[in-house]
Amino acid sequence: MAFDAQRGRSVLFGGTLGGEINDTWEWDGGTASWTQVLPATMPQVRAVHSMVYDSANGRCVMFGGTSSSILLGDTWQWNGVDWSQAATASPGARCGPAMAYDSARNKTILFGGQGSGPVLNDTWEWDGSNWIQVSSSGPAPRYFHALAYDSQRGRTVLFGGRDGGNYYSDTWEWDGATWTNTNTPGPSARGYHAMVYDSQRERTVLFGGRDGGNLSDTWEWDGLTWTQIVTSGPTARGYHAMSYDAQRGRTVLFGGYDGSILGDTWEFLGAPTGPTAPATYSQVTTTSAPPAVTGHAVAPLPAGGQLLFGGSTGTTFPVLTYELQGSVWTKQFSLLNPMVRANHSLMLDPARQNNLLFGGRNPLGTALNDTWTWANGSWTYLPLANAPSARSEHRMTFDRAANVGLLFGGKNSTGAPLGDFWSWNGTAWTLRNPSSLPPARFAHGLAYDAFRNRTVLFGGSDGNGLRSDIWEWNGVAWTQITPAGGAGGPWNPGPRQSFGMAYDPRSERVIVHGGDANGCLADLWSWDGQAWMLHIPTSSAPTARSGEQLLHDPTTNELLLFAGGCGTSLTDEVWNINLPVFWRWSTFGAGCVGTRGIPSLSVVPGSTGVLGQTLHLQLGNVPAFFSTSFGVLGFNRTTFLGQPLPYSLAPFGLTGCQTWTSSDSSYPMSLPNPLGFASWDLPLPNVPYLLGFELNLQALSFEVPGYFRWASVSNGVIVRLGDR
Repeated sequence: MAFDAQRGRSVLFGGTLGGEINDTWEWDGGTASWTQVLPATMPQVRAVHSMVYDSANGRCVMFGGTSSSILLGDTWQWNGVDWSQAATASPGARCGPAMAYDSARNKTILFGGQGSGPVLNDTWEWDGSNWIQVSSSGPAPRYFHALAYDSQRGRTVLFGGRDGGNYYSDTWEWDGATWTNTNTPGPSARGYHAMVYDSQRERTVLFGGRDGGNLSDTWEWDGLTWTQIVTSGPTARGYHAMSYDAQRGRTVLFGGYDGSILGDTWEFLGAPTGPTAPATYSQVTTTSAPPAVTGHAVAPLPAGGQLLFGGSTGTTFPVLTYELQGSVWTKQFSLLNPMVRANHSLMLDPARQNNLLFGGRNPLGTALNDTWTWANGSWTYLPLANAPSARSEHRMTFDRAANVGLLFGGKNSTGAPLGDFWSWNGTAWTLRNPSSLPPARFAHGLAYDAFRNRTVLFGGSDGNGLRSDIWEWNGVAWTQITPAGGAGGPWNPGPRQSFGMAYDPRSERVIVHGGDANGCLADLWSWDGQAWMLHIPTSSAPTARSGEQLLHDPTTNELLLFAGGCGTSLTDEVWNINLPVFWRWSTFGAGCVGTRGIPSLSVVPGSTGVLGQTLHLQLGNVPAFFSTSFGVLGFNRTTFLGQPLPYSLAPFGLTGCQTWTSSDSSYPMSLPNPLGFASWDLPLPNVPYLLGFELNLQALSFEVPGYFRWASVSNGVIVRLGDR
């Protein structure tokens, strides 16, 4: 499919519909309908060919494909009225090549494909009359890859493809003379996808494809970085066709194959944009790993490490309990063990120093409602009279403020979603009945945000479709949160189920990875209570997957991703995820009244608590003459010199004043300006060890002679040091 810019039409030719066909159709978008064109001359039936629009000659150019299992090497041109075959030597018969039109050099670029012999990696250019081979090196041989021409940068972009046995995830660029591997992480390995260049937004847009299963993810390439765009849209598919309608500023997608031949048409106006930040992945090489499973459960152990139980290999339900310590898996043998199962839930109970397991389904598909604990290398069954009903794909987390475990939702034995809410106090389950509850669902995410003391619920399936709503429990009530929007529309992970979700204390955010959105996902998002942030990989990253387990190990302060898979391809991989540490500041305590009011300490707007920079603070409401002020830095706001904080300063002649922090260092501040502001500039060393470290700050200002106190003190300020 190609967009005829002269006539404002997307042109589609041929394909397969039980067998190859040779019809010609046009889409103008205005009437939202396709029009079949009946030219006098038509190319023979074909599929898996390639087509672009040659703007210099005002024609669509089509090359190759297959016809009744015969490879084609013919070149055809469409002028809007009729097809004509070009009588010229060709690059050679092949299927699955990719083409793009270089509008700066007025050349059609062709790369690779499957010929009658080996897979090809030759590069050809068409000038409107002749094909010329310009390179025989560059990307590895491949077919069913995709090309798009980035007119803003003058580069033809290539992504992915396959060579018969392997799928590729590499990104290459052709400048008219040389292919260059960008070595940039991005979409997972795939073929049978489609790609166009959005000239209005200066982005190359990629959708879907196949990697053994069908994919439905959307990505954009700006010349430096791939960014996954999460938005509702076409279902997972490969073999589809796309064009970019430059007049209407839309990407047009038609058809494809998802197990059946599709005939739907979609338009993509461009994605919303919002906050992003980097993420660094590193794969952990482990020994004695358990079999690759799905539907398993993993949780941190009280003394460090991770506990794994259950799951399915797709054909069997192995009876397994494993512990992971560092990089070594160890199979555990308990005298008593839970029944084999999948889609259960497991959590760490730090108050009772054990792990709690509940529910799941057995190999017969029967939902379970048994409760077990794991401690000191043994499982213990708890025969409880009152417990949540039998279920699977529910979620649990631990509320550290209330010292209880929480369970929400799941799927009952008939497949219906559940919406009940339970708490666990170490010995008994209690049904909670707040005034409102999130809608029933299963395969969602549930995590406790320890910084904000909120339990966060996101996404899942309600049995009729996927959800992207976010709810928070504050210990008393559930509240649905409307996330901050991005430029151009909502900025969020989009509807999904069976993803990984956990709280990361380093970044102080709830993290969501991957999942299923009618296709496997590989994206990483974080939630701070107000807005979603998309994290862009700066290294090789886990492939798209669902059913993974995401957890934080409190003893090592590591965020870990384990297993999952896409379709029948399962993995036993362990990944470490390193996110930025976000700086923040807040005030605490209160100052005491001086001659100009209560001294107020704050961070100067625009200043940051990022390591390697200077933190700028200001102290307001101080006497505006020769008064001297000092800043106090402390590392503790609980005790100082054996005394609990806050501590009254009355014994030091400062009646009504309190110190809110330990005094580990003091710093002179500038003389106040006429408005009563003194400044405090605090250089922050660029020492990674300090990431996430909290500084407690307070200030003291000398008073004017004759005032009943010799000084006044300010409120306290907390600054958490970060790298962003």
